[in-house]
Amino acid sequence: MAQQTMDSVNLSQDMSPTQWATILCVLAGAICSYLLFYPSACPKPALSPAEHTLDPTPSAQAGVRLIQVKLDRDDADTDIDIIAIHGLDTTSRDTWTWKSPQDPKNKEKWVNWLHPGMLPECVDWARIFMCDWPAGLLEPPGSVKKTIEEYALLLLEGIQRELFKDGARRQDRPIVFIASCLGGIILTKALVRADDKRSGYYSLRKAARGIVFLATPFRGTSFQDVAAWAEPGLKAQALIQGRGVSKLLDSVKGSSTFDLEELVRQFTQLCQDKHNPCEVFNFYECKTTSLPLKVFPWLPALFRHEKQLVDRASATLDIIPDPLPLDRRHSLTNKFSSPECADYKRVAEKIRQMVRTIRAGTLLEQADAWIRNKHYNTEKLRIERLSGNLLSMDQCYINLAIVEQSGQDAVPSNEGDAKSSPFSLFARQKVETPDKTIQVELPTIFNQRQSRDGGTIRPRRILIQGRAGVGKTTLCKKMVHDFIHHGTWTGLFDRLLWVPLRTLKQRRDGPYNFGKLFRNEYFGQRKDEDGQRLADALWDAALQSSDRTLFILDGLDEVSEEWNRDDDMSRFLETLLDQPNAIITSRPSGILPAGLRPVDLKLETIGFYPDQVKAYLDADPNMKPRANEVQSFLQEHWLIQDLVRIPIQLDALCYTWDDFGHGAEPDTMTGIYQAIEQKLWKKDAIILEKKQDGELVTPFHIGTSDVGELVEDEIYFLQGLAFTGLHNDVIDFTPLHLNAIYRQFKRRSILLRKTLPKLSFLRTSDPASNFEHRNYHFIHLTFQEYFAAQYFVRQWKAKESLQCLELKSKKIHQNQIPPTRFLQKQKYSARYDVFWRFVAGLLDKTGNVEPFIDMIENEPLDLLGPTHQRLVMHCLSEISGDLRLRADIQQRLSKWLLFECWFYHSAEIASEVECPEQALSTLFSEGSDRIDVILRSLSRRATLPPSIIAQVAARLEDKEVLVRQAAVRALSHRSTLSEEILAAVAARLEDKERYVREATVEALGSQSTLPEEILAAVAARLKDNDRTVREVAVDALISRSTLPESILAIMIEQFKDKEWFINWAASKTLSSQSILPEEILTVVVMHLKEQSAQQAAARVLESQLILPEKILAAIAAQLNDKKKDVRWAAITALGSRSILPEDILAAVAVQLKDKEESIQRAAINTLGSRSILPEEILAAVVAQLKDKKEFVREAAVEALGSRSTLPEEILEAIAARLEDEKRYVREAAVKALGRRSTLPEEILAAVAARLKDNEEEVRWAATKALGSRSTLSEETLAAVAAQLEDRTTYVRQTAVRALGSQSTLPEEILVAVAARLEDKQRYVREATVEALRSQSTLPEEILAAVAARLEDEEKRVRWAAEDMLRRHKSFYCSLLSSPHAIFLYKTVLRRSFKEQLSWYIDDSHFCINMPEGIMMIPIDSQHIDVRAIISEGPPSELLSICGSCSELARIIKPCGG
Repeated sequence: MAQQTMDSVNLSQDMSPTQWATILCVLAGAICSYLLFYPSACPKPALSPAEHTLDPTPSAQAGVRLIQVKLDRDDADTDIDIIAIHGLDTTSRDTWTWKSPQDPKNKEKWVNWLHPGMLPECVDWARIFMCDWPAGLLEPPGSVKKTIEEYALLLLEGIQRELFKDGARRQDRPIVFIASCLGGIILTKALVRADDKRSGYYSLRKAARGIVFLATPFRGTSFQDVAAWAEPGLKAQALIQGRGVSKLLDSVKGSSTFDLEELVRQFTQLCQDKHNPCEVFNFYECKTTSLPLKVFPWLPALFRHEKQLVDRASATLDIIPDPLPLDRRHSLTNKFSSPECADYKRVAEKIRQMVRTIRAGTLLEQADAWIRNKHYNTEKLRIERLSGNLLSMDQCYINLAIVEQSGQDAVPSNEGDAKSSPFSLFARQKVETPDKTIQVELPTIFNQRQSRDGGTIRPRRILIQGRAGVGKTTLCKKMVHDFIHHGTWTGLFDRLLWVPLRTLKQRRDGPYNFGKLFRNEYFGQRKDEDGQRLADALWDAALQSSDRTLFILDGLDEVSEEWNRDDDMSRFLETLLDQPNAIITSRPSGILPAGLRPVDLKLETIGFYPDQVKAYLDADPNMKPRANEVQSFLQEHWLIQDLVRIPIQLDALCYTWDDFGHGAEPDTMTGIYQAIEQKLWKKDAIILEKKQDGELVTPFHIGTSDVGELVEDEIYFLQGLAFTGLHNDVIDFTPLHLNAIYRQFKRRSILLRKTLPKLSFLRTSDPASNFEHRNYHFIHLTFQEYFAAQYFVRQWKAKESLQCLELKSKKIHQNQIPPTRFLQKQKYSARYDVFWRFVAGLLDKTGNVEPFIDMIENEPLDLLGPTHQRLVMHCLSEISGDLRLRADIQQRLSKWLLFECWFYHSAEIASEVECPEQALSTLFSEGSDRIDVILRSLSRRATLPPSIIAQVAARLEDKEVLVRQAAVRALSHRSTLSEEILAAVAARLEDKERYVREATVEALGSQSTLPEEILAAVAARLKDNDRTVREVAVDALISRSTLPESILAIMIEQFKDKEWFINWAASKTLSSQSILPEEILTVVVMHLKEQSAQQAAARVLESQLILPEKILAAIAAQLNDKKKDVRWAAITALGSRSILPEDILAAVAVQLKDKEESIQRAAINTLGSRSILPEEILAAVVAQLKDKKEFVREAAVEALGSRSTLPEEILEAIAARLEDEKRYVREAAVKALGRRSTLPEEILAAVAARLKDNEEEVRWAATKALGSRSTLSEETLAAVAAQLEDRTTYVRQTAVRALGSQSTLPEEILVAVAARLEDKQRYVREATVEALRSQSTLPEEILAAVAARLEDEEKRVRWAAEDMLRRHKSFYCSLLSSPHAIFLYKTVLRRSFKEQLSWYIDDSHFCINMPEGIMMIPIDSQHIDVRAIISEGPPSELLSICGSCSELARIIKPCGG
C-alpha cells in the first residue's frame, strides 16, 4: 500500500499543468454527460403498483416495446394510434413525466401528460402508447456497436411486432408519432428506411400520418457541440466501467452533417408524397441550458456558458415555415406540469389539429372514404329476395370454377370422366359440382397458381362468366361487401372500384376519361367543387398507383357491341378494360376487344353445391322448420333438385312452398314454375294496385283461379316479351326492344314505366337510371323460356299464327308463322330445348299434348338420331298424364341405347336424368352383353330412381370384373344410398381384383358422410398390396373436410412409407385439413429431423395458413441444424407463410450462402416469390443469378420471374441469363421473361434470339413466350415461323399456336402454317386446324386443305376441322357436293352424341342445325347425291332402331340399306 501511495505521488509530480487541465476537462465532461444523459442515475422513489402497471421503466438497453396508456375507452371504437418516442439515454417514464422541483421524489406530484386528464382529453377515440427503445449511450461489455441504421430497424421491427401481434389491427390505421430530441432522428431514419414497397415495414410507413417533433436536432448546430464536448467524458466513464460508448451521438456530430442533410432531404420527400403524405410540426426551445452549471452550481454567470441546445434553425424542417417555440429549456420540452401550462396547450392543440386533419384525410383518402361509406351504402349492396325480404351476405354462396388460366387451357373433359350429360338441364344451367381441382374460393382468386408450363402465375386480370340468375350481380356486391367489411384483398389493393359498364353507354357527352367516370359514378351527389377534386385525386391514384387499385368491370356483354364504333367512348372502354388489376364479369356472349392485356384467369360462376342448398334452407327462419320436408321432396324429384341449385330458383321454391298442399307438390318442372308464377302474381297484383269492383284487392281476396284475370294484360305482355326475346336470341331488353314489343303485345293500356319495376319476373341491372337508359331481363332464362312457351301454347290452342318480331333487322318488322311450321323449323335448335319441355308440360296440363308429340315424331326428322331422341325424352319428362305413344317411345329409346353401346361404346342418353325409368329397366334385362357400358354411363347421371339403384347394386356380385367395377362407379356420388347398399359397396373393398377395390375406395370417398367403421375400412386400404389402391385411399380421405385425429395419426405414420407417392399422398391428406390440431403439428415438426419423413412433414407445415407461434419458432429453430436435410425441410415449411417475422426472414436469407445446393434453392424459393422483401434480402436473391451452381441460378430466375413487378435492373439481370451456358437456366430465363406483359425491345429481341438455341426445350420456351404477345414485329414473326420446320414435335406445335394467336398473318406465313396440316404428328395437325380457326378470312385452297382433314385418322383432328369449317358457311355448304360429304356426315354423326347437332331435310333443303345456327343448303340433284351420303354415312343398324323415322327410311331403303 505504501508503495502504491509513493507511485501516485511521483506520478502527480511528473504531470505538467497542461496534462492536469486535460484530466480536469475529461472529468468535467464525464460529470456533465452523466448529469445530462443519465437522469435515471439519480435516486428515484419506489413506484406504486399502479405506476408499475401503467408506466414500467425498462433499462435503456432493453428491446423495443410499446406501453399502452390505460384509458376509459374501448379499443374497438378507436381509429388512430399515438406513439410517443423518447430521446437518448432515458426511458418513457422519465421523458414524459414532470416532477416538482421543490419535491421531485414525491410521486403524488408527478404528472405524465400522456395520461388521463391531459392529452387523452384532447384526442377522442385514440389509443396512446409510449415506446421504449434501447437508447442507452453506454453498451454492455463485449457487444458490437449498433449503427444508426440498426437502431432504426430495431424501432421498426418492435413497433410493427407490438402493434400487429394479435392480427386484429387494420394495416391502414393511422399513427401519429410524438418524438423527443434525438428520438426524432431515429424515427426519421426508420421511416425513410421503410419507404419502399419492397420493405417488410412499408405498411408501417403508410400508417405514419403525422409526427410532432419536440426539439429534434435536424441540423446538429449547438447540439453537435454538446455531443463533441460530452464524448470524452463518456469514453472516460466507459473506460472506468469496462463498457463501450454507443454510436447514437454520431447522428448529430459535425462529421455526420452531410448524412443529416441527406436524411432531412429524403424525409421531406416522404412527407410530401402525394399518395401517402405525413403531417409534421416542429417545436423548439427558447430557454438556454448551462452544462457547466450542472457540475458546478456555484459558478458565476460569466463562466456558465448558457446556450440553446436545439435552437430554431436546428429543430426546424424547411417544409415547416412557422415552427412554434416552447418557453423552457431543452430537458423540459417533453414535460408539462398541468393542462393549464401554456406550452402544453400549444403542443396538445397541434396534436389535436393533426389528428383532425388525418381523420379528414387527404383528397384521395376522402375519395376512398366517400366511396366506401357513402357510395357503397346499404341500399347499393342490398340483395332482395322474391318475397321482398333482404338476403344476408352470409347466405350469398359464390361458387367459381376455373375455365382456363394464363398458360393453361381449359381442363379437358375425358369421355370416361364421371360428369353429367352435356345436354342435361343440370349442365346447361352450370350447376354441376366441378372437380375439386378447378373449384376456386372467392377470397383466393388472386393467389399464386401453377401454370401449365410448370411456372407460377399471380392472376391480376380475371374474367368471370356466368348466365343470368347464377349470381353475377350478387357476386359483385359480395366482392364489394367483403372488401369493405372483411378486409378481403386489402393486402393487395387500397381501393375497389365497381363500374357497371352498361352505365357508360349513356355517356356520349364528348371525350370521356377517368375523371368524368369517377365524377359521374361515385361523386355525382357532391354538387360542390369537392366532387371534381375527389374525382381527380382518384384518377391520379388510379394512374400513378395502378397496382393498388382494383376495378370490377361489370357486364362486358352489355358493351361488346361498342367495339365496332370509332368514337371516344369505345376508346375509353378499351382503356378501362385494359387496366392491370381487373375483375371483368360477363355473360358467355361477352367478347373482349383485341389488343388488350391477356386475361390471367378465366372463371365461371356455378350454382349452389348440395350442402349449400341445405344451409340456405336452414338459414331461412321461415323454411328451417320445414327444411327436412323440402329436402325429402327434392330427393324424390331429380329435375327440381337440380333446378334449385340455381340461387333464384331456390329462392322461388322457398317463397312458394307454403302454397303446396301436403302430398300435392308438383312433380314436373312445369308444375313447379306454374306454382311459382301463381305465387308471384298474387304478390304483384297487390303492388300493381289491382282493383275488383272498384276496390283495391288484398291477399285475402285473391284465389288461385282469380289471379290470372287480375293480371291478364301483364301476363300477355310478358309472354310476348319472352317469346320475342327467345326468337331473336335476346335476353337483355333495351328500351327500344321494350317499346316495340309493347306496341305489338299490349291489350288494354299498361304503363311500362310504372309496371315493369313492379313485376317480380323482371330485373333491371341499373334501377337508379332513367327509364330511357334502363335494360330489363327475366330473373332467370328459364322464366323467359316458360313465358315464351305460354305464348306458343296460347297460339297453338287457338290455331293462330305466332307474331314474330325481328328485332335485329335495321327496321323492326313482324312475321307471322303458324305454330306447326315454327315447330318444324326449330324443334332441333339448341336454344329451344327447355322451351319445348315447357310447351309439352303446359299442353299436358290442358290435355292437348298428343297432337304436339305427333308433330315432333313427324317430318322433318333428324338423320343423325341423337338429338331427336333427346328432344322426345325431354318432352316426355314433363308429361305426367297418359300418353298413347309413351310405351312405343320408351321401347325405341331402349333400342337406341343399345345401338349407342355398340356404335359409340357409351350410352349418353342413359346419363341424362330425363331418361325414362322403364327404358333403363329394359336395358338391364336386354343388354346384358353391354351392361358394363350402360353402368359406366349411369355413373355420369346426377340421380337414379330407387328401382335402378337396386338393379345396379345387384351387379356388385357380377362375375365380370368390368361389370363389378362399373356398378361401383355408378353408385358413386349417391347421397341417398341405403345402409344395406352402402355396406354392399363397402364389401367390394375386399374384392380380389384391384380395379374393383380402387373403384370402391373412390366411390366411398365421394360420400359426404360415412359410418366410422366404413371410414376405417377405407383407411385400412392404405396397406393394400396395390399401390394405386393405396393412393386412391389417401385421395378418399383427402375429400373429407375434417378427419378424426386417429386417422390423422395414421397419415403421419405413412410419412415413412417406402413408396414415394404414398408418402406424398399422406402429406397431401394432412395438407387438405385447413387447421390441424397443435399436438398433430408438434408431431409433424418432429418429423423434420427424420430423413424418410422430412419432405412430407415440410409439405404439411407449408400448407397450413396459420401456425401457432410455438410451432413457427420450432420450425425456425431447425434452420441452424447441422444436417442439410433438416435445414431444407425447415425452409420449405416456412415457404408458404405470407408474413414472416424479420428475424426469420433474415435467418432464411443466411441460407442463401449455404454450401449445399438444395438449401440455396429452397431459400431462394421461399424468399424470391414473396411480394414484399426488404431491399437487402431481395438483392441477396438477385445475387444468386451469378452463383456457380446452375440449379441455384435456375431457382433464382424462377423465383424472381414469378414476382408481379420487377425493377429494370433485375429484369436486365434475368435477361443476362439468356446467355447462360446451361440450358435449364436459359429455359427458365425465357419463361420468366415470357410471363411479363410488357418487355423492352432489346430484351424481347434477346428472347427471340433463343429461337435458334441448340436445345429444343429452350427453343420451345422462346416460341411459347413470343406467342403470348398480342403483336409481333415482322422479324419476330418470321423467326417464329421458322420454328414450323423444327425437328421437335412440341416446338412445331407451339410455333403453330404462337402464330395462330396473331389476329392477322402475312400470306407467306399463313401458307407455312397451313402446310403443317400434313404434319406426321397429330398434335401438330390439330394445333394447325385450331390456329387457322382464329383467322377471320382464309383463301379457298387453305379451306380445302382443312376439309381434307375430315378424313384424318385421328378423331380430334377430324372434329377440329369440322368445327373450324363451320365458321366459313358458304364453303361448309359446298362440301355436300364434294368428295368430303360422306366424311363430313360421319364426323357430324359422331359429334351428335356429344353435341346438339342435327341434320334433316326441310323444304328441299339440307338443314344442319348446330348451336351456331341453322345452315340451309338447297338440294341440287345434279351436284348432291343425298342417298349416297345418307346410306354410306350411318350404320344399317340405325334404320331398325328409328322405327317411325319415315324420312330416314324413305331415303335409305332405295339405296339398299
